[in-house]
Amino acid sequence: MADEGTSSTLVLIAAVLQLIFFFVGAAFTALFAFVLAVLPTIPPSYLPPGSPPLAELMNGMLSLTIAFGVVTVIALIFSIVWFMWRSVPSQHKVGLIITGILALIFSGVIPGILALVGGVIGPKESAPIPTSTPTLTSKPAQSRHEEGVKYCSTCGNPVANPNAQYCGVCGASLV
Repeated sequence: MADEGTSSTLVLIAAVLQLIFFFVGAAFTALFAFVLAVLPTIPPSYLPPGSPPLAELMNGMLSLTIAFGVVTVIALIFSIVWFMWRSVPSQHKVGLIITGILALIFSGVIPGILALVGGVIGPKESAPIPTSTPTLTSKPAQSRHEEGVKYCSTCGNPVANPNAQYCGVCGASLV
């Protein structure tokens, strides 16, 4: 396993590359949106012979614009999430693996691989060490004991019945 620094560096590089992919995707989405806006103004006689009808071109361009827009938004979301998770990737191992796989599929192969590897090689999150406080048994001081009164040796409380076999407070055997 690698240390936290190596994993953090991989996630940082993935986030930066994903941010670059976001800007490229945003540029292409804007270009496709512009073409989509300009396409209806072209007279059909200017289209090359054998080209599909203008309505089909518009539908294809709309689909392409929507697809690039969705991929661009996904790239931005992954980039933001990875920038937040890069400081302590060991706490976000599962998230990095899942978003790395999704980025491989939807928004960028190289950033997806880097985030996936950053999540896989990160050190396991260390479990907090429980702090145990010693339990103190409250035994009364000898000076507080009255003559002729029986006290429980476990909890130190006075026993009401001198013939009792068990403490009425803690249940410990008095025999």
